[in-house]
Amino acid sequence: MLAPRCFGLFTCYNPKSDTCKGCEHERNCLDASSDYLNEASSVANTETFVRLQNIRRMELDKPKLEVKSAEVSQPAKTVKFDYASQANIPMNIPERDRKVLTALFKDGLDLRASKEANPFPSHLYPFMREGWSWIKRNSRSSKLSLRQHYQEVLSVSELSAKRYVSTFVNIAKSYELIKVEGQIIWSKL
Repeated sequence: MLAPRCFGLFTCYNPKSDTCKGCEHERNCLDASSDYLNEASSVANTETFVRLQNIRRMELDKPKLEVKSAEVSQPAKTVKFDYASQANIPMNIPERDRKVLTALFKDGLDLRASKEANPFPSHLYPFMREGWSWIKRNSRSSKLSLRQHYQEVLSVSELSAKRYVSTFVNIAKSYELIKVEGQIIWSKL
């Protein structure tokens, strides 16, 4: 079979693409596009393309192990607790925020306690605890004032404070602890 038109073009070859991974010409295409990248590296910055291709090349070069089930005894299964699914972490928030939530739940976050006390642990992601305290004190606030509060209290840059506001708002909104209208944040408790 002839190779497809995209064969060897480093701008088309994507080591992460299911299309490329399923193509019977992938290995040859990878080599051809690598050769082209090596030639083009004197003229353009091809570092990102080369890095992705090197990762894929290592994946392709891993030896395939064939295991016959009758010859191998079954190892003890390790059960890994999936905090994200157990805690019903919403999937409609960014991955970064889900990681924060997973860590908080591992540390014992109990959102049922949010009416009486601050549910966020003080030692882990202090911006969550500080954001909750700010919203409880000021039942209506703006994202700008919360960002400025983070900058003052936590001594962080404006960029970090913006990211903290975004994460806090996404998490608190997903559990209906706050309501957001434009730039205004309202406490629902």
